Amino acid sequence: MRGRLSVLLLLCLLAVRPARAADDIATSFDLPVQVGVMAFTPFFGMDETQNPPVPQGLLLPVLSALMREAGLPYHISVLPPQRLYRNLVSGQSHMTLSIAAIPEIDDYMLPLAAPVASLSLDIYWRADEPAPPDIPPPAWWSGKAVCRVQGFSYAGVVRQLNGLAQPPRWHVTKSRQQALLLLGERRCDYLLDYAIPESSLEKMTASSEPALIQHQTLREVSWQVMVSANAPHALALRDRLAAAHQRLQASGVLSHLLPISTHQEEENALYPPRMPDGVTPH
Repeated sequence: MRGRLSVLLLLCLLAVRPARAADDIATSFDLPVQVGVMAFTPFFGMDETQNPPVPQGLLLPVLSALMREAGLPYHISVLPPQRLYRNLVSGQSHMTLSIAAIPEIDDYMLPLAAPVASLSLDIYWRADEPAPPDIPPPAWWSGKAVCRVQGFSYAGVVRQLNGLAQPPRWHVTKSRQQALLLLGERRCDYLLDYAIPESSLEKMTASSEPALIQHQTLREVSWQVMVSANAPHALALRDRLAAAHQRLQASGVLSHLLPISTHQEEENALYPPRMPDGVTPH
């Protein structure tokens, strides 16, 4: 009788084990989930009119909907790029919703398979200057004076261009507004930056003439949910978020919340997509 009871007890434990594993995050995870996002207007930023300031941005509703669907309490920190990278590598920030293919952190992240949205990486120039080719070849960049914002690798494009025999002459600024100012003052020939919404572009160039600034798309870059491989229960967290993302996609909720394109354009060889698979940390 005792042997039969032991077998029954073992079977019961095996039967409930998957449920316990599924609940690991809710019971054992270091809650709330620490979500780090990059300070990147207008997608993520802080509303300084509130006391204390609170996160805001076009992608905040998407992130909030995902965490609610996953059933996870969370805290969002809006951080400068380099600080966010350090936190994700160490696991201090458990996850992020960020532009994919960031060379500084790729080897430490467990991304969801499906991207959340996409954002174009653009090149800007003054209308009275020659327009770049539709697909600028590597040689075209050589010796050009190009502005970019500090802390952004632009999905690895900066590293690729720095590998040229004669890379661009970079003018690194602390903000988009400062970069646009340098472009307007002819202190650089071109600006490399993610797409700037027309309304924001008009505000940033209010001191000059926004009609003088032209732009075209180099490539599309994915916005992706990524979990730090050094976060507690990292694989379980990623799987739970992936399941929540699938449910939101199937219900059509995301299509109503997304303020930017979810369409991925074909990309050329100089700006190839880099969608890292799940990898283990070094």
